[in-house]
Amino acid sequence: MERLRAPEQPKTNGASGDNRPKRKIPQDYEGQDDRSGATEQPSPDPSLRKYSKIMSKYQKSVQRAAAAAASAHIESNQEESDPVEPHELHDLVPIPQPARLPTPEYRPSFSTLPLWMEEPSIVPSTKRAPFADLGVGDKTAAHLRKQGFSEAFAVQCALIPRLMYRMGRSHSRPNDVCVSAPTGSGKTLGYALPVVESLRRHQDTCSLRAVVVVPTRELADQAITTFRKCMAGSQLKIATSIGNQSFTDEQAALVKREKRYDHALDTMPFHVPKYESAIDILVCTPGRLVEHVQNTLGFNLDYLEWLIIDEADRLLDQSFQDWVKHINKALDKDAVDEIEAHFMPSIYKKTKRYVRKIILSATMTRDISKLAALKLRRPTLIEVRTEGEEGQARSNNDGDETLTAKPNGQYELPGGLSEVAIPVGDGSEKPLFLLQWLAEVFGSTTAKAADVLVFAASTSEAHRLHHLLSSLLPSIVSPCPPIMLLTRIHTSLSSALTNLSSTRPRIIISTDRASRGLDLPLSHVLNYTVPRSLESYVHRVGRTARAGRQGEAWSMVRDVEARWFWNEIAKTGMVQRSSKVSRKKLTIGQQWKEGTGKEAYRRVLDEMSKMVEDKRGAKK
Repeated sequence: MERLRAPEQPKTNGASGDNRPKRKIPQDYEGQDDRSGATEQPSPDPSLRKYSKIMSKYQKSVQRAAAAAASAHIESNQEESDPVEPHELHDLVPIPQPARLPTPEYRPSFSTLPLWMEEPSIVPSTKRAPFADLGVGDKTAAHLRKQGFSEAFAVQCALIPRLMYRMGRSHSRPNDVCVSAPTGSGKTLGYALPVVESLRRHQDTCSLRAVVVVPTRELADQAITTFRKCMAGSQLKIATSIGNQSFTDEQAALVKREKRYDHALDTMPFHVPKYESAIDILVCTPGRLVEHVQNTLGFNLDYLEWLIIDEADRLLDQSFQDWVKHINKALDKDAVDEIEAHFMPSIYKKTKRYVRKIILSATMTRDISKLAALKLRRPTLIEVRTEGEEGQARSNNDGDETLTAKPNGQYELPGGLSEVAIPVGDGSEKPLFLLQWLAEVFGSTTAKAADVLVFAASTSEAHRLHHLLSSLLPSIVSPCPPIMLLTRIHTSLSSALTNLSSTRPRIIISTDRASRGLDLPLSHVLNYTVPRSLESYVHRVGRTARAGRQGEAWSMVRDVEARWFWNEIAKTGMVQRSSKVSRKKLTIGQQWKEGTGKEAYRRVLDEMSKMVEDKRGAKK
């Protein structure tokens, strides 16, 4: 049985059913490698000899791949053995930053203002000096004492010596001066006295040599009164041009018309008209000045030496017929020597004129464009400030005691001023509060010679208050002071105010027109109606506590006005005050709530209502 068994076939790598002889493949060619590199090389197959080079390249490639895999395995084992630092995790919060170095405060090395405005000459408001020490002659100083000017105030101490320095030197080139000083500090006398003293030297010839420009008739009246006090005993002539008379009458007062013989004419009457100035000093409003320059024959500024602009902030804010442009054009004309012009008309000599300009204001503007329009020559700025509010005193080049300048745009109230606010509820009983306040003021023993100025919102309200006080005040104040209505200042009314006895108190009811220009020794100012702006308030209360005196400013404040008044006026940082604004409650007297007093009050209210209706009917 064993003998019949088929012989066993040799095993091959092919399929089990394939009996064809298979080619023997070396073990290395089947992907088996020895990592130690000791590989047994079998005898090559005779059929592969012609592919020996290809097989050799393949074998080298396999060896290189094996070596690279071994190297990568070693490096991975080393990385696993090294410790891995854990990553720092952060929440949704800002990543901590290093502390910043402190940034130094920025201080620009340049300024938008010129040097003369950045470094003004600051004068303490308490400074006083005799007029004789300011370069004023003994005769003039004695005359000022007779007029009631015993000593010079701060602005006068700074202004008078500067304006009188090198006076009389015709070929000198004086610099212009700007003055910023509170209302009532004496600015008018500060420029009026030097102007008069300079014109006295050549008073034998009459020509227009000084022009004072003011915004209102009230300020013109104040300026001409001060000039006349300084001009006493001289031959100088002064006039006003403020529109209170016809233009023809003003022309006749400013220019005198004469006739002179001219041999060049051979026709009768051999005379030609000659126009000459009839005044030395002119106080005018800007619009009226432009009209005379353009339309009045013989009126010119050819010999002008002084140009004073009072309340410059108001004049520059309003155009007034573009007056600055027209005045500069008239001033740019060169002076002409008349004799040389007559004999040598083709080659006459022109002399350069230097008009000195004085710019004054309670709140000097910082608008460079407006100041540049004035064409100032080497200007200097003088500021009057109270001591203690600006720092320690220092000394300038002239040796005058000065203080550090205060921030721009602020107002300053007189040091002797005290301010009080009176709450009046809804305002329906405000007339009774007024009567009660006046009764307390004039009932005090310290108010025997007091002058009270009551500000109303309009002319009609001023008339109603005048009627109210004239009817009811005599019943509670005895003797009743004279009650005057002042809604528009005229020369006759100003004379009436001056002629009243200074020992008898007065009550003056006025509007905002009198807030600038009224110069009286007022002890009390009452804002019956709260002013509409901070500037208006400053100029109102500036009517009292003038020239170093004491004064009180009272304001009646309704509930609807209280927030604005305390935030914008009483507690604002734009006003420099010596003391805070206080509050005082008044209690209306019982006589006005019952009996005859109540009936009299109602009767007067009915009369006031009838006055309003009649005025409305007249308008229709």
